[in-house]
Amino acid sequence: MEELVPVSRQVIGGEEVFVVNARDLHRFLEVGKDFSTWIKDRIRKFGFVDGQDYVCIESLSSPSLGSSKARPQRIVEYFLTLDMAKELAMVERTERGRQARRYFIACEKELHRLQAQAKGRGLITESPLDQYLHGMDRDLIVRELRFLTEVQKTVPGMHENQAFLSALAYTELRLGIELTPLFPPEALALPCPHQEVELRPTDIARRFGVVYGSGKEDGATVNQILADLGFQTRTKGEPLDWTPTDKGWPFAVVKEVPNRSLKAGRTIRQLFWRIGVLECDGLRDALDRKGRERQARLALSRDRGQSALDLH
Repeated sequence: MEELVPVSRQVIGGEEVFVVNARDLHRFLEVGKDFSTWIKDRIRKFGFVDGQDYVCIESLSSPSLGSSKARPQRIVEYFLTLDMAKELAMVERTERGRQARRYFIACEKELHRLQAQAKGRGLITESPLDQYLHGMDRDLIVRELRFLTEVQKTVPGMHENQAFLSALAYTELRLGIELTPLFPPEALALPCPHQEVELRPTDIARRFGVVYGSGKEDGATVNQILADLGFQTRTKGEPLDWTPTDKGWPFAVVKEVPNRSLKAGRTIRQLFWRIGVLECDGLRDALDRKGRERQARLALSRDRGQSALDLH
């Protein structure tokens, strides 16, 4: 039987079923509408239920290079049960729609026949790994992890090990299952080149005395200074709150770092700055001025506190 639309396995509603990617079906049907409009319209019009008739999976697209705001974009994939795929093919009322519907019916019969045959021979067994993954498609997980790792590598300043850890953390979060125990320790501790000191905004604040009245480092003010001087721009709601500009990228390093507030030791993406950025025109002077200003304010506050004590 000729493959018209690829069929794979996916967990929907806690049960592993055969599915098709809606993008593949949309492409085969040669629908006039763009994919996103088409699938959302069909779901709304015919009352398909998320987690029952289909499942949505977010992934990352490769970013457009050469832009100061180049970063991976989130895309949504829709995996449809064969019943939903048959119905979508039928309602198109085209020859390709009828062809796709007949194809899905034939796929169901063949897949059920093979399953019954394998079960009768005692060939279907669940390995410890399958049990750990709750029936999720291992090949799909590996493909997604490899794809996300390659996408993360395109982020300027992202080292190979950080790209892998970022992809792993995102996949774990999406699947709701820990994958790190499946990897040997050496796979989670890949070498990361450190050609020079890399600083967080709070590290820079500490160096220059840019602190709050409590003495805590004021990383927010450092971020604003970096933005005012054209090294980064605000991108609230994105994986990075601040994104380096063309001027900033040569000094920027993106890392996945542990976040103790998140479950299972998941990581967050954080922006570091190579120490060489401090030698750029204007930045050191701006930080020096802000540091002297804060230190003078602290000294004044201490003097006032001492005067109050003397009065008592």
